[in-house]
Amino acid sequence: MNKSYTEYIKNLKIRRHDEMINQTDVSDDFYDETIPPAVRYALESMQEIDPSYNYKLFSSFRRTQDLITEKLRTLDLAINVRYQGPHNTDTHVELFNELELLVILSDTNEKPSEAVASLGETIVGVLSEAQAYNKVDYSSRNKVHIETRQPVAQVSITPAIWINSSLYNKSPMEINRGICEYNFSKRTRKIYLPFLNMARINSRDRKLSGSLKSMIRIIRSLIHDSPNEIDLTFDEVIGIIFNIPIKEMAVPSNHYLSLLPNVSLQIKRLINDDSYREKLLSPAKSEYIFGKKSKIPALKALKLELDELITDINDALSEKNQTLMSSIDYNKKVVVPNRAPL
Repeated sequence: MNKSYTEYIKNLKIRRHDEMINQTDVSDDFYDETIPPAVRYALESMQEIDPSYNYKLFSSFRRTQDLITEKLRTLDLAINVRYQGPHNTDTHVELFNELELLVILSDTNEKPSEAVASLGETIVGVLSEAQAYNKVDYSSRNKVHIETRQPVAQVSITPAIWINSSLYNKSPMEINRGICEYNFSKRTRKIYLPFLNMARINSRDRKLSGSLKSMIRIIRSLIHDSPNEIDLTFDEVIGIIFNIPIKEMAVPSNHYLSLLPNVSLQIKRLINDDSYREKLLSPAKSEYIFGKKSKIPALKALKLELDELITDINDALSEKNQTLMSSIDYNKKVVVPNRAPL
């Protein structure tokens, strides 16, 4: 075995522990010690977090959303608020973190970058004045990062402006509409189609009966739990997994472990094929995932983590006369319907 999974399992439990009710959101079989640790860690990492926690987080954050929108309304700022990120695709790996609110200017007479910069400062002022948060941080000059108190959650707020993409001009539905966000520290901007990205992730996962999101969750779990820093964002992980051919992802849930080598091969291709990596597109086909960014060290670190996990799973299963290709049932918890707003 390459590693001990004691810390990995401990980290997973911390990410899924609700301190308010002293309860950990894991499957029944997670406590079955006859299942080897590497196998338990992998299979549990693939599991969806109970959607009731989504509802709890969105409900608690509604007060912050209302505080921002009411203040901006008094300033005659025309905005829309939407959500994006892991919680909207059920690919989050922490109970109460990773929520992202978009505050989008729908109209402005100013230069767009100046209007978004002013919007960000206004949001910081509103939240700081409320004195209801453990942290309000805009040092990135891109997103406002806050820490709420009950439940304790890390949430980001992104000031942005609407962009009418060519797709939206042909078919004027909001799902086809883009946004532009700015990073004022790096003097860069990012134009993308967040709602089409999320819709295509959800659609493909339904076609694959859950395997797409399961692979996203386990890769994101490895990034969270590794003792070594792996500098890959949520969007980059999505790009890696979404671009694996559908035929290589179509297996029943009791064969999800067999997909791990396919993910490893995808990462290997990204490391070795510069052209493929640089041209890899988002689910919406509207922006490059990596482009010219130097992400090879992070991809190599991720591949090492994943390959060690694959080896350890194979070794553990061989003692039971099984392999990655074996049918392995894992007892999931019962979940309630997702009531979180989009």
